[in-house]
Amino acid sequence: MELTRRNFLAGAMVAGGAMAAAMTGCAPAKTQKDESTSSGDTSSAVKSEHNPSETLTCDLVVVGSGTAGCCAAVRAAQLGLKVVMLEKNAVYGGSSGYAEGLGAVNSYMHREQGLQFDTNEVFLRTQEYHHWAANSAVLHRYIDNSGATIDWLHDECGINFYQATVVSPNSYPSWHLLADAQGNVERVQKGLINPMVELAQKLGVDVRKEAPATGLIVENDEVAGVYFQEAKKEYALKAQNVILATGGYSNNKDLVEEFCHADYDKIWNWGAAGRDGDGITMARQVGGVLRNPSNLMYGSTRIPGCSEFEEPANWVFSWQPAMRVNEQAKRFFNEEMCADFSAASNAIVAQEACYTIMDQAYLDQLCDVGMTIGLVSVGHVAGEPIQGGRQAVEENIAAGNVFRADTIEELAQKLELDPEQLAATVKEYNDCAAAGADPVYGTTHFAPLATPPFYGAHIQRAIFTSVGGLDVDEYLRVLDVDKQPIPHLFALGTDASSYTGFCYDVDVMAGAEQGWCATGGRLAAEFIANA
Repeated sequence: MELTRRNFLAGAMVAGGAMAAAMTGCAPAKTQKDESTSSGDTSSAVKSEHNPSETLTCDLVVVGSGTAGCCAAVRAAQLGLKVVMLEKNAVYGGSSGYAEGLGAVNSYMHREQGLQFDTNEVFLRTQEYHHWAANSAVLHRYIDNSGATIDWLHDECGINFYQATVVSPNSYPSWHLLADAQGNVERVQKGLINPMVELAQKLGVDVRKEAPATGLIVENDEVAGVYFQEAKKEYALKAQNVILATGGYSNNKDLVEEFCHADYDKIWNWGAAGRDGDGITMARQVGGVLRNPSNLMYGSTRIPGCSEFEEPANWVFSWQPAMRVNEQAKRFFNEEMCADFSAASNAIVAQEACYTIMDQAYLDQLCDVGMTIGLVSVGHVAGEPIQGGRQAVEENIAAGNVFRADTIEELAQKLELDPEQLAATVKEYNDCAAAGADPVYGTTHFAPLATPPFYGAHIQRAIFTSVGGLDVDEYLRVLDVDKQPIPHLFALGTDASSYTGFCYDVDVMAGAEQGWCATGGRLAAEFIANA
């Protein structure tokens, strides 16, 4: 599988206009109901019966080659362990490939900026965001060790960083963006995954791709390795310890619907293939339990036909804080929350449908003057025009993805909304804009609907990845129903969720998921090596 920008959220956020921007387009489309929501095969590789043709041995097997897996494999090899890292896909990196930054505080970059954070304050604010649903010991250990992980990656692994910045306006400047050797901002795939895989191989790690794990080896009631398949043969790989870092379950319809009680067919999946819940499934088979499994990282919405979230038409209708209405043609949240994709998505997911409405004046502003919300690394800069926006809107009108009308009532009919109610909602919104205050939702940034023609598009709920997963302790050991660690079994990244609650904390600890991956990988390897 070749990773494309469709596969995951990308870029660096900037502030501009009236808002600080923070978050993560479009070919002719089929209807929403006809479109696939998945980026690949959603079947799990895990099997119940095994017939290995050969038995191999190592000290540690790491299942998955994303940020978590790479950090675990490299650190374990640095500490002298014989390591095998297995990747299900044909490309290393998984979901991590198109992330941009790692969440951390008190790194060398912060010290260079003269910044020092009270980690207990960061912990308390993050835990309050999660309503104390995270495991405090796990969350504290991640935060306390996150800066040292950035230092380790930079000093001992040769990873370059661009800057430490925010995502949402309220977050800590914890988002450590990656850079290439020339100092240009880079995604995690090129900035971290590729060099870490190369380093792992130099350190003697046996790195294998297109080699999915098919189950755990259990001997004397203890985990003793994994089965994996490669070139149509199954192998038994015996290991003293196993780390599961398979990327969560967001491509697995059955698990999404089991854990989240969500209609998978109504969700667009901005994700790499292979995130089929393999690690979670294997751990559950040996007694591992879940913690907050319903946590999906809902993110950038999508207009029909869009294959890349940064495409200009999607940038107009999914990212900018124009008026949103639900299936009842009523507003339902503060549109400024578009700068916090996690919070905005919570509101959108609670509706049956969501639509963006704007007038010609606001479209002109976005395309000719400057956008409100931008994302530097995908070419959208707040305060600058959306390049190609006007042409993209016209193309999507022709394709039936965007609608234009001379009156609000006519636009409502095209969107299959109640014309009278939409007109009333627009009047109420315009009255708020004229008064400069929104007494219901608190919006301070308005895009008045006064200049015809008017534009509208249905925007589909979408996810970046799953966040909920296995319950682990502060040493990343998978826990059983009695909260006891399952010997020799560890879980990282989106396979493990004890650091979080029920909603991704982009508004507090920017880059937390990738930071959790990297820090967890390093800490798990050190715990195993020193045991």
